[in-house]
Amino acid sequence: MSEATPAQPPPPPPPPIRAEIGSFVVDVRGGARIGRVMAMEWDRLVLRPLGGGIEWSVERADLRAPTDTEMATIRAVTAPVSRTVL
Repeated sequence: MSEATPAQPPPPPPPPIRAEIGSFVVDVRGGARIGRVMAMEWDRLVLRPLGGGIEWSVERADLRAPTDTEMATIRAVTAPVSRTVL
């Protein structure tokens, strides 16, 4: 007779992300959209897409911090471009 292992409770949700205006976060609803925090009102943040575009709002609970790979993308897209005179 085999013993059934008790079901493990689901892991607790991650703590709310601590975002500041100007920081980058990832919206996890329907994929992973990277955005820069442009404004905050209570538990909603207004994000602008990486590289510019139309802003959208999202609840803080639907955000996470960028991964190392996403941070590399953010650095590549936001790095200043030097101007070379020919």
